[in-house]
Amino acid sequence: MKKTTAILFICLLTFSYAGSQEHDYSNHSFARLSYITGNTFIQNISDLAYEEGIINRPVIEGDRVGTTDGRAEIFMRNGTYLRLDNNTKIDFLNIPKKGNNITQVRLWTGNIYFSIGKLEEEKNIEIHTADVSFYILDRGLYRIDIRENSETVISVFQGMVEATSESGSVLIKKSQKMEIVQGQFTSRPKSFTLAVDDSFDRWSEYRDSQVRKRIANNHLSKQMNSRVMSYKSDRRISYPSPSRSYTINRSATARSRFYSSIAGRSKVRDNRRSLPNSSRSMSSVLERRNRLSSPPVMRRPKSTSTTTSKVNKKKKP
Repeated sequence: MKKTTAILFICLLTFSYAGSQEHDYSNHSFARLSYITGNTFIQNISDLAYEEGIINRPVIEGDRVGTTDGRAEIFMRNGTYLRLDNNTKIDFLNIPKKGNNITQVRLWTGNIYFSIGKLEEEKNIEIHTADVSFYILDRGLYRIDIRENSETVISVFQGMVEATSESGSVLIKKSQKMEIVQGQFTSRPKSFTLAVDDSFDRWSEYRDSQVRKRIANNHLSKQMNSRVMSYKSDRRISYPSPSRSYTINRSATARSRFYSSIAGRSKVRDNRRSLPNSSRSMSSVLERRNRLSSPPVMRRPKSTSTTTSKVNKKKKP
């Protein structure tokens, strides 16, 4: 009996330890691969093995995500997307979870796009490189490139970010870019045109358009579902349009009224066809009838004798 109790106690301790090592998954404690082109890999922190990236594969805290000759998009909460260019490698140092809303990403090589749809608090999203750290201050669109000779370039298409390094901190606003070389700010932030520059820009812009389209379709489907529910309740449904709203009444009383009105109009139209169009047409009919009923008037032709006498009188000498 004592041996059985001891074995059970050891099993409980083992399972409790294993459970403590597992990640507490929730809707906010992991990200997922939402789009992939080409080759993408994920290195799990638990066994340090490389796995092929597939769509909807979860990414947890401590994982490393990289690309070789492909691109990847990682969906995070609150409409935030992290996009990786070719030959890019990042680490997820921290992912939001209960009691901690901070997102920390370590960029080793390559280029990334951060599309942030909603930011609950300032500096909730951090991007760290070898020489500089970036703290997001507002929702927007950001691009970070790591080039040769430890040169880091950040471009702010929309939003605002704080860059910190050994030489201090600088605010970079919308339509500004900045270069950092070996932890030193080479110059102040410079303005740049918001134009598509390379294939990574075009790909990110395409993915943004697809996300907006999907959000619009989801919003429209929710509206239509609510209208269908109202249609089922009172048998009325309206279809929205940009300029006017059409309403179709499906009730039986409305249909009967509609058909009765059509029948009444057709009867009135038939009666009108049998009657004269106006009083003028009625008077012309009566006048014609009287003309046909009265006898014709006979006229005497002129006699030919008078005419011959007049001719003879003119011929006398």
